[in-house]
Amino acid sequence: MTTDELQQRRGTVEPIQLMALADRAVTSESMEQFISFALPWISRCALSPAAFFYVAAKGDPLPRIHHCGLYPGEVARVERICGAELDRLKTGRKPHASPNGEPHPSIVSDYWLWPMRDSKGVIGFLGVAPSPESYRLPADEWENLVGFLGHALGSLLHRAALSRQVAYLNTYLTVSTLLAQSPGLHDLIETVLFFCTDVVLAEEASVLLLDHAKQNFVFFETEGASKSALEGKAFPTDRGIAGAVLSSRRSEVINDVQSDPRFFRHFDTESGILTRNMIAIPLVAGEEPVGVLEVINKAGGLPFSDDDHLLLHFIADEIAFAIRNARIFEYVVKSYCKQRQGFHSCEGCQRPLGSWTPCVKYRQAIC
Repeated sequence: MTTDELQQRRGTVEPIQLMALADRAVTSESMEQFISFALPWISRCALSPAAFFYVAAKGDPLPRIHHCGLYPGEVARVERICGAELDRLKTGRKPHASPNGEPHPSIVSDYWLWPMRDSKGVIGFLGVAPSPESYRLPADEWENLVGFLGHALGSLLHRAALSRQVAYLNTYLTVSTLLAQSPGLHDLIETVLFFCTDVVLAEEASVLLLDHAKQNFVFFETEGASKSALEGKAFPTDRGIAGAVLSSRRSEVINDVQSDPRFFRHFDTESGILTRNMIAIPLVAGEEPVGVLEVINKAGGLPFSDDDHLLLHFIADEIAFAIRNARIFEYVVKSYCKQRQGFHSCEGCQRPLGSWTPCVKYRQAIC
């Protein structure tokens, strides 16, 4: 047996090993990168066949299990165990018994669990699966290690949240700039929907516009696998979640769409896409309703977050005014400019009608 193995079996960790862990916490570009190093390290120190982090911090999209050595079928059970134990901590109920009467860790369903905390409170658990040959580190060493891990993961989560906010701001500025440029609406909305799905990691997005009679929604533009099946299709404005949010003028995040009685299932059948969750936002320009923005199915089976909702809410405002302005522009072109200059006056022109700036022929006509 090597000296290092003997030290581990005696329940000690060399300072140089802790320094390596600390270095990874500082240099890792993401929480996932740090975890991929930390969990095997913890598993070796604990002589455990499996180790895991349960991360449930505010700002993280979903309480998640990151693990090393858990069987695939065990992951869901461990997540339920950790969720229940977290509820115990939050409600102040008596925790599960801890081995040897020590305050840490709790032992739950054959796992040792240590609560991890950062400066704002509990962000999750470190867990290990004991084996017959496992030798635990002394309690004070575990306490220091878990304390360090909590602050390291908390810092990485905070960094990830800031990165998301920067990405959201960049997306909003890009979309706002695009929508201000030109009323070539189909291509423009298609591009905007691509940005929407990309930044919130969604699989589908659609803009549903009211028809001129305001009696039906029409799939004006769709991004995703259902594009060819849905574009141009119509349904009454009193149907579905789209009808509900436009009527109430309040956006909604629905993370279990299939159990929502308002959900209009017809288009799931028609497109072959199962809608799991969605963000639905009314498109209202001032006081004028123009349609609904729907973003569907967060990637990886995750729920949509408050941050996703907030970003899309701001983008929806921009879309609504762009649609209204494009329709006004189209009306002006058809009812005035083209009647005055001829319906084919833009053909061959190097600066045709394409913005609110008067075209060359119009300026020549009035000079």
